Amino acid sequence: MSAFSIELKHVCTSITNVKTRGQMGYIEMEGERICTLLAKAGHKLSGSKEEQMEQIAVWLKDESIPTNAVKNLSTLKDIFSQKSSADDLVMIARGVKVNVDYDYKRKLNSDGTTAPFCNIDEMTKYRGSANYLRNVKKQRASAQEVAYCAHLAKQNVRRGSSPRKFAINHFLRALVQKVPPFVEFECSYEVIGEILKDYGVSASRLKNAKRFPFKANVISNTGSNRKLIRGMLKALNYEDSKENFEQFYNLLIFKEVQL
Repeated sequence: MSAFSIELKHVCTSITNVKTRGQMGYIEMEGERICTLLAKAGHKLSGSKEEQMEQIAVWLKDESIPTNAVKNLSTLKDIFSQKSSADDLVMIARGVKVNVDYDYKRKLNSDGTTAPFCNIDEMTKYRGSANYLRNVKKQRASAQEVAYCAHLAKQNVRRGSSPRKFAINHFLRALVQKVPPFVEFECSYEVIGEILKDYGVSASRLKNAKRFPFKANVISNTGSNRKLIRGMLKALNYEDSKENFEQFYNLLIFKEVQL
């Protein structure tokens, strides 16, 4: 018999990893799911293990930041009398924001695996992006959004304007700076501005686009941004084909993480 042995702590047929200290696992027996692994990521839940697992699964699918109703005992005391003892114990119910977003202690890859960050600065940008999305934008810190925000931070690109205006600005920078596959136009900024006037483009906006350095892959990967890019390319008489559009998407759109 070996001097070393391995003790099985959890037996699961399926595991969902939420974050470092948030995992759910179960085995199926006679058509029923039996929870054999439950790490609740610090959330206080009631019910059986299976019910708690289902609640976390519901939170994971929620596109907004969910809240959890918790109750705490609190004391009422006369604050004007230093010698006053607790007058009463009351149960206070309150809603606590639930955080089931990945915690970025390691970098999340597109295939669902993780890897160490290259350095502290990269980790800070990813974790800072997650906090920005949750606390400032008031939205879930999804893997795609966090990777996108961290990419902008590494490129020193600020997203101050609306998503549409931001996308048009970076499209114009690539256009006037003739970044391939964009080609040189044999016409003035006034003419180009007239062609793209429906997109709010003018000669002065094109001149401003010439002044700022172009950064690749900084436009968010959304259907509306793809439609916007296609529309401007068609207006400029670029080839109307999926293969041609894909070249411009590869230049302009951020597509690193797709889980």
